[in-house]
Amino acid sequence: MQEITNLNTKLTKQRRSSSILIAGLLLAGFSASIPMFSDSIKYQETLYCNIQSSCKRWDIKRGISFLVDRERRNQLFDNSIKVLKILPPEDSTAVMWGVASSLFLLTAYGVSKALTNYQEQAIHSQFKLLKIKALENDLLETTHIDLFGFSKSNQAEITKQAIARHTQETQNLHPNHQPHSTRTVCSLEN
Repeated sequence: MQEITNLNTKLTKQRRSSSILIAGLLLAGFSASIPMFSDSIKYQETLYCNIQSSCKRWDIKRGISFLVDRERRNQLFDNSIKVLKILPPEDSTAVMWGVASSLFLLTAYGVSKALTNYQEQAIHSQFKLLKIKALENDLLETTHIDLFGFSKSNQAEITKQAIARHTQETQNLHPNHQPHSTRTVCSLEN
């Protein structure tokens, strides 16, 4: 059972160190994602309005510049809008922080998954080894019991042969001597 204790200790150490690493990666990932949730402009934006409107405050629309430019390829859309202003991004690094955040979070997931798979394989292989050892012990015990039974039956056979030999020797030494049980039977017959 020492193997189980050693395996359990090893797996506990791995879980502890991996948990610290995963917690650090998660913290870094969530911290890096904070700029993505701020209310700043992350891309260049275009303020535009419909030509037929008054272009007052409530009629002005805001769109991401590259999407508005793509729509302006449509002649009908381009003829019906008036571009008022192009706003530069306030936080251009927010997208890069978002990518870094995703990388940290995916790395944390990968490390967690790899640890789980490794430990699952280690546990299964350890159980297989223990099962093999248990089967070997059962086989040795069965063999020992069979040998014990065999030796016991041999002892009984040897004892019978020894008694028969002793009886034979006794009869050869005293040929006129009959055992008591045969005398009794003979005397009853007369």
